[in-house]
Amino acid sequence: MKVKTTIGVILAAGVATSAFGQCEPAWDGQLGNPGVDRGYVQPMMNWDDGSGEKLYVGGSFGGIIGAPGSTILASWDRDTNTWSRVGTPGLSTGSTNGFLTNIMPFDVFGEERLVVAGFFASAGAVADTRSIAAWNGDEWISMGAGLPAPQSIWAMIKADIGDGENLIIGGAWPEIGGQFGADLAQWDGEEWLPVGDGLGITGSFSPTVFALEMFDDGSGPALYAGGRFDSIGGGAGTSLLGRFNGTSWEAVGPGLLPGGVTSQVAAMTVFDDGTGPALYVGMGSGVRISGVPFASVYKWDGVEWSA
Repeated sequence: MKVKTTIGVILAAGVATSAFGQCEPAWDGQLGNPGVDRGYVQPMMNWDDGSGEKLYVGGSFGGIIGAPGSTILASWDRDTNTWSRVGTPGLSTGSTNGFLTNIMPFDVFGEERLVVAGFFASAGAVADTRSIAAWNGDEWISMGAGLPAPQSIWAMIKADIGDGENLIIGGAWPEIGGQFGADLAQWDGEEWLPVGDGLGITGSFSPTVFALEMFDDGSGPALYAGGRFDSIGGGAGTSLLGRFNGTSWEAVGPGLLPGGVTSQVAAMTVFDDGTGPALYVGMGSGVRISGVPFASVYKWDGVEWSA
């Protein structure tokens, strides 16, 4: 007996512990055949629309070979061992390359739906589904974002920053849902709301929010936003990274020092290495922190930075 492991997803649920110890781990190439048509795979999410759980796979690709119409998004049914497009039609990238950055289930107008976000022209040919849309298992639904071309969404998390658990997104746009809320916004299940005063970010070279994470530095959970920007929400010392305290944006320690106009925070995650939970921040293009050795990944423990 072999445990089927596919792209980091263990498909051996239900195997007894005693039996598991006698199994021989192995990679299963079934999911990767015949593969994607040009491009790469990025976000993945298991979700059950009521008809059985499927694996949804997004990224930037022309489609899954053998599954017409599966541009940048496809679903895998492990019961039938088949790939399929998501919706008829599926996602459209328009006249340029598109991509998905996030796939996440969340409440949309009273029901759990699968929310996908990134950079695309429309979903299922439904109006007002540019770069973010919701899938209910049968059809695509607009969330009323009203994003103009060529705006994109790069980060998405579920978090409570004082108004209950909402879906928070980050990227680059002037407003969303007819509301003043540049570059950051939160979805409460019915409508879009700004994060804080909605001022967004400033920057000289394509300012964008690339990463969002919640972290408790000891004073309570707070939202951290990283990307390529000079400031966020007008907060002092918030170049590339800021912490939302529930009212306004503030610096994280002494702040980050960009190495050039393309410097950015690319990713964040919370991890406990045995000394307590800390925020790990992945940098790009020569980012430095005063008094800390240069590194590509820095650790913030809530009090100080380290490499």
